[in-house]
Amino acid sequence: MLLAAAIGISLVSYLKLGLNSLTLADRSFHQTSAINLAEMGVEEAMYCYNQLDNVSDPRTAWTGTAITWTIASDNSVSATLPTLTLGPGVTGVVRVYCTHYNPSGSPVIVAKTTVTPQRGPTLEKWLEITLRKRSLFANGLVARNTIIWSGGNATADSWNSDPDNNPATASVTYATGPARASATVGTPNPANNALDFGGGTIRGRLMNAGGTISRTSGAILSSTTSGTGWDTALISGDFSATFPTITVPAPPALNTNRVASTSPIAFPSTLPRGTDRAWNGVYYYDFASNYGLSAAGPAANKLIINGPVVFLATNHVSTSPNLIDLGGNASIGLTTSGTLKVYTTGNIEASGNGMTNANASPSTLQIYGTHPTAGGQTIRFVGNGNSSAAIYAPNATFQLRGNGALYGAVVANDIALNGNAAFHYDEALGNTSAGNPFGIIKWRELQTREERTTGNAARAGF
Repeated sequence: MLLAAAIGISLVSYLKLGLNSLTLADRSFHQTSAINLAEMGVEEAMYCYNQLDNVSDPRTAWTGTAITWTIASDNSVSATLPTLTLGPGVTGVVRVYCTHYNPSGSPVIVAKTTVTPQRGPTLEKWLEITLRKRSLFANGLVARNTIIWSGGNATADSWNSDPDNNPATASVTYATGPARASATVGTPNPANNALDFGGGTIRGRLMNAGGTISRTSGAILSSTTSGTGWDTALISGDFSATFPTITVPAPPALNTNRVASTSPIAFPSTLPRGTDRAWNGVYYYDFASNYGLSAAGPAANKLIINGPVVFLATNHVSTSPNLIDLGGNASIGLTTSGTLKVYTTGNIEASGNGMTNANASPSTLQIYGTHPTAGGQTIRFVGNGNSSAAIYAPNATFQLRGNGALYGAVVANDIALNGNAAFHYDEALGNTSAGNPFGIIKWRELQTREERTTGNAARAGF
């Protein structure tokens, strides 16, 4: 009897120990599941944030998904995802809170997961994610291969067209805003002489991957707008860069205005025309491979962009006509009501009066070179005129020639400044995105009661 009792007690203790071990293992498993579910909630919010570049009304970035988002009066946005079944008798609920549906700064996402297991109390996991806008134009002049200045005294400096970081206020032109010395110029090419500045002046910083930099004794590299000499402390030799492929918009054919030699866009004229079709409030013009915009002659020969316009010309090759070919005093000009984005594999030759922009912010004129082969495309701004644009063409050769100026930013395969050309980097372009405007800069789990009841976690109201 005593032996049987001892065996029984031992078996009960063993079974209870096994059950406790199973419960702990089960809770540990669901702790991991809870983190994964919280990250799923963050991904749902990230998807909406990264739609902001593709919609005319930012609120619509938060619609059209399986998740129902609610935008509050303080512009925060929140959602509760559908209840998930994680196993027999186990459920998970994910709640997500975002500080702003259309932020100008760095939004914060708070995600909370509650898992109800079969046994024991509920489990909670909290994540707080801080985002930052990322931009293809975070630097002034960036070349995949070389940057060569020749034939004069080219210059580079900067200004900020949006000094209060508020897109609702008026942008500031270079002429009325203070010049600054933040014109970052660089290449990830480690070869010697990939950077050659002749006798030019750089007000800002240089970045390369360690190769020697060519210059004459008169060249200036300074952290001020009036400094002289060559300050080697402003050179970073560990620069690296990636050049992501641009996603070209694909509006429905019904909402795309086809442009060919049989249905040309005439000079002079204004876009959009009364009969043109729009998609999400934007007018798309799809250029046939055998047709571009070519004009010369007097200043009156001008194509005016007076609305949100996009040019699509991704089938142009070296044997095709240039997408844009301007000579004489002909030009393409944006009004203060106009914006223009160009996606093309073709060449752009903007001489004469070239491409002008009445807007203070260069972000209103964006040119994306989409040629797949390095050196397969040329973008040239030639003459004495001024242009304001953000150019991303990592396989193109970009040239700024003459005594003119470019206000904005350039990313290309090779960059050449000739004569007395002036480049002015708009620091506000660091907030200009293309396709995926936000990246994660901070990730943390909120573990303590204090962390979960203060700041953005408290405002979430979970």
